[in-house]
This record gives sequence, C-alpha cells and structure tokens, in this order.
Amino acid sequence: MSFSYLFYFSSLFLCLFLAYWGSRYYLKSLIYLLILFLACITGFRGYEVGIDTFNYVEIWNGILVGKPVYVEPGFQWLICFIQKIATSPTVLFFTCSLITYSCFVLRLWDFKNIASFPLMIAILFMLVLMPSMNVMRQYCAIAIIFYSTRFLFRKKYAKYIVGIVLASLLHYSALIAISFWGFELLEWKNLTLLKRRFYLILIVVLLFFAQMIYFFVMTEYGHYFEDKEEKLGILTLAKIFFIITSAFLSGIWRKKILSENDKFIIKISFWMYLLGVLIESLGYFFPYMSRIGLPFSIFAVLYWGILFRNTKNMTLNFVYSIALFLFVGLPFLLSMVDNGFGTMPYSFFYQNLN
Repeated sequence: MSFSYLFYFSSLFLCLFLAYWGSRYYLKSLIYLLILFLACITGFRGYEVGIDTFNYVEIWNGILVGKPVYVEPGFQWLICFIQKIATSPTVLFFTCSLITYSCFVLRLWDFKNIASFPLMIAILFMLVLMPSMNVMRQYCAIAIIFYSTRFLFRKKYAKYIVGIVLASLLHYSALIAISFWGFELLEWKNLTLLKRRFYLILIVVLLFFAQMIYFFVMTEYGHYFEDKEEKLGILTLAKIFFIITSAFLSGIWRKKILSENDKFIIKISFWMYLLGVLIESLGYFFPYMSRIGLPFSIFAVLYWGILFRNTKNMTLNFVYSIALFLFVGLPFLLSMVDNGFGTMPYSFFYQNLN
C-alpha cells in the first residue's frame, strides 16, 4: 500500500513538473509527454485496479468468443478493431486512456493564456485519474465532448455534432452535451440588471430548498444511504456558495484586459461548474444523476485555473487555496485512504501475469 501512495504522489509531482515547464516555455513536446504519462498510469493498470476493470475484461472476453454484451455499439466496435491487432485488454485500456487524456489536456492547453495550466493539470489528476479507471467509457466520452467544445465556441456546429455522436457511441450519457448549446446562446451582457439579480436570487432560493430537502431525507432515511461518497455531499451547499461568491469577489469576467471571447469562456466555466454541482447533488437521491452531472462538473478544472490565474489579491488567493484543499485536495486524500475507488493498491498489468 505504501508503494501506491508513493506512486500516486510522485506521479502528481511529475505531471506538475511537465505542465509547468511545458506551459512556461510553450514546449508542446512536454505536453505530449504528459498525455502519454497519464495514459500509461491508467492504461497499464492491473486488472484488479478499479472496481469496473474486471467487468471490462469480461466484456472483452465475451466479444472475443461471440457472446452478446450489453454496451454501446461504439465501444463494441472499438474492441473488435483492437482484437484484430492485439490479444490483451490492456491495449483497450491504454487506447481509451490515450483518447481521454489527449482530449482533456489538449483542450486545457487552449486556455493556457487565461488559466493556470499546471494547476488545471493537478486538479484534473485529483478529480479524474482514479474515477477514470472505473467509469472508463464515460470519462472517455466526456473527454471527447470537452475537446469538442472548441468547435462549439468557434461556431463550427457540424464538427461539434460529430463530437457528440462519437462520444455517445461510447456512452449514451454524452447526449446531454446537446444542452451545451444553451450556453452558447447565453450572453450575460444582454440581460438587464433586474433579470441578473432575479436569476441569482432564484438559484440561491432553489439551492436553499434543495438542501433543506436533502437534510430532511438524510435525517429520516439516512440509513438507506451507505455510500461514503454521498455523505461527503454535506459540502455541496458550501461549494455552491463558494462558486458564486468567488466569481463576483474576484471579478474575473469584468477584467478589462480580457477579450470578449475570454470573458465568454469564463462565464461558461462558471455556469458549467455550478450546474455540475447542482446535478451531481441529485445523486444523493437518484444514484445515476451524479454521472449525468460529470460532463458539466469537469469544467471545475477550468474554473479553478481561471480563478487563480486572474486573482491578484493575496487574501482572496489564501481563501481560495483553503477552498481548493477542501473541495479537491481533501476528497482526493480521503479517497486514497478509503480504497481510492478500488484503485488502491495500485499495480501494473504485468505484475499479475502468470
């Protein structure tokens, strides 16, 4: 187990190293090396690493012998293609991992001028690395959608539709990305001050009632909720309060030095992160709703990077650092102590070959 702690922390440090020097000197070769390194961590894992890894091995074996499997067609086609050139499911894991981290990292690289790239990579590592070794198909689909937003922001709608189709062939939940079009139409500056205040008050009121319902359900029926991750949801209200207040205290979308396009991206990251938290909070009552929120909440990575890059006030940065630890760092550490989503202890695939 001590090897696993050392492995994950040293991997995080190496990712930070590559991201820092790659972004500082615009060395794309280091960024590609970073992608490859992340893909190797999740792609070359042992078959007992991750709660769902063995299920993917079973799907691989089922397709190999012609048994019916119940997964999205795109994933089946990918397996069939890989089985023509390889005999190990490790190749499948590595391929999915390479797609996932190529899309995530390269898209985050697009925002290097308005967000802290090393911080975004560190947060991506803590939020995504371990879960992606479980819900591999969905994170691969989310990564494709996340990368495809570059086409949406550039109004290249046909390419964005292709991205949605490809992602949904891996996991049907990716179809929720159709709703991202609503944010392309959202121009905050076109709303009157009265409407802005109305929407903010409405959000706060809805959040208040949602939390009251949550506390009531947990008090009366809490014994039905055994999942430890769900019990961490007590921080949901604090997280929502932080997202809203941090955006207005730092004034990140009012900075005159930013272009209109940059301001639009900042607004998108804010609303996506906020919506993601709201949707995931429904997972306390409806288990699969937390997964529906993942394509939205992945924008938390971008939001944190923007927040720290564009806040010069030392006091605010100190407060944000505490919040970052509570909302990202602490859950990461606790997950490692509590089996790390089945990724503790870590091992490589070849360690279990007999």
